[in-house]
Amino acid sequence: MSVSKVEQIDETKRRSEEDAARLREIVHDIELAIKHGVFEIADSLSRAFAVYDCEALRRVANWRESLIPPARSVDDPLIVVRHRGDPIVRGVQILVGLTLEEQFGERLDGTAAT
Repeated sequence: MSVSKVEQIDETKRRSEEDAARLREIVHDIELAIKHGVFEIADSLSRAFAVYDCEALRRVANWRESLIPPARSVDDPLIVVRHRGDPIVRGVQILVGLTLEEQFGERLDGTAAT
């Protein structure tokens, strides 16, 4: 797990939503072109596979939406104000500290660092 800033999560969410929406617009345009017979691709193979391409683009749009990070609350320990070092290392350190605190009532930072 990696630590993140709120801004990073918001930006990732925004980009994923925009990408998915744009892919769906492209699918819509292709389907309209096929429906109205104005599909202006010269080779017949591309025309024949256009329907399959639409399905592939839909799958990619769904994949982009699946990458939208789950909403983290401001009290989530993996939300940071500034990055110090590797965000994954810091995330693991935080999670280890939380696990030790749950098990033993203290973070035991020295033991965790070892």
